Amino acid sequence: GVYIYFEETGSIQSIYHSDSERMSLSSNDVRCLSADREGNVWVGTCFSGLNLWRNNENAYIFFYPIPQEQSISGTVVRALDVSNNRLYAGTEDGELNYLQFDDAFFHQIDLPGYRNNYQDILSVGDELWICTYGNGIFRYNQKSSSVIRHYQFGSNQFHHIIQTSDGTILVGSTNGMFRYIEESDSFILIPETEGPDVLDLLEDSTGRIWAGTYGKGIILLDKSFSITDNLQPNLRVTSLFEDSRHLIWVTTEGDAVFTINVEDLQA
Repeated sequence: GVYIYFEETGSIQSIYHSDSERMSLSSNDVRCLSADREGNVWVGTCFSGLNLWRNNENAYIFFYPIPQEQSISGTVVRALDVSNNRLYAGTEDGELNYLQFDDAFFHQIDLPGYRNNYQDILSVGDELWICTYGNGIFRYNQKSSSVIRHYQFGSNQFHHIIQTSDGTILVGSTNGMFRYIEESDSFILIPETEGPDVLDLLEDSTGRIWAGTYGKGIILLDKSFSITDNLQPNLRVTSLFEDSRHLIWVTTEGDAVFTINVEDLQA
């Protein structure tokens, strides 16, 4: 399910699926979360579609694939992005969808490949950078509805993509972290990160890069992409997030959820 942490009180509220509650979360297997500008929270689930928690009503709306209707395609919703009055939803078992907020219908974006396994979406201006697991990265223009470039390199299996404060695009893959080079319009491997499966990436408030890996903990890199530390080297780290107090929240597979204070790492 979903857990809400209240900073003021330190209390935690859980939101979960219940067979006896018709309006509960559609599944406890949650794959991704995203908030829109109205404060609504979109919840992608595994095999139970997309949930929307409406902030002003404290109620849920559910989206499932419905044949012959303008509905979402796919039930395993892995990637969400809100940009340009649209919600983009990438699935592992369907297509890349977008919901146009002013007409409330889902539309599908036809990208090369059969049932691409979409993992992450990054919005940069009018462009989307779309990570797949097995079919590389697509660079897509929202205005012209066309693919600018299809990048295929390394294992072609990508988990997460970010843009840093200086405009650098970084992507985590099953074989380390790659950096986009604008001059050559290509990606290069950051040699120090080769090997581990990089599931998540974060730039913290100091400009430091955090790479969450599966089985090798957290790799810390400076602004020149040199490794400065390896925290909790045996953990399987699934996600990273910095809150307003500069605490890094770390979620893991099979271990704890914990925080690291950015200020404690200053040296």
